[in-house]
Amino acid sequence: MAGTTKPPGGAQPPEHPSRSDNPSDNAVQRTRAWTGLWVVAAGDVAIAVAAIWGVVRTSGSATNSPTIAILTSAFTAIGTMTTAYFGIKSMSNTAQSFAPLSGTNPGPGTNPTPGVDLRPPNPTPGADPTPAAKSEDELEEDREHAEQRMHERVVENQEQLKKRPQARIKPKSAGSD
Repeated sequence: MAGTTKPPGGAQPPEHPSRSDNPSDNAVQRTRAWTGLWVVAAGDVAIAVAAIWGVVRTSGSATNSPTIAILTSAFTAIGTMTTAYFGIKSMSNTAQSFAPLSGTNPGPGTNPTPGVDLRPPNPTPGADPTPAAKSEDELEEDREHAEQRMHERVVENQEQLKKRPQARIKPKSAGSD
């Protein structure tokens, strides 16, 4: 094929690994998913059993208020716990799909892994790593220039305000409304 380049020696370029290439990672994720699902299901069943027990115990009362309160609370607890599980699970899956594989270069703008050297690269030999500090005279001169520029801006703003037409407010007469 014309226009395509191959690495030296005719070797194929390495393919980018994916999370599915790591069988132990898949087994761990599958175990976590099933364990979480069983915990949520067991919690939902426990809440349902407690609600049924509460309804049976209060069924002989004159009003239905306790039964309604128990069922409402149980429904809310089951719905909240199940929704939280699936919400957290989906966010975890999304985050893992965007996470770089271990051992790969994460690229710029990402958090480094432990043990990464965060120091800046070595400076050019012979170069002074710190810029020269300004002398007191240079600092005083900079302050004077800044004050002069600020004074010029204030004067310029005052002149622009004088050029604007002023709104005239007519005083109210004593008898008019």
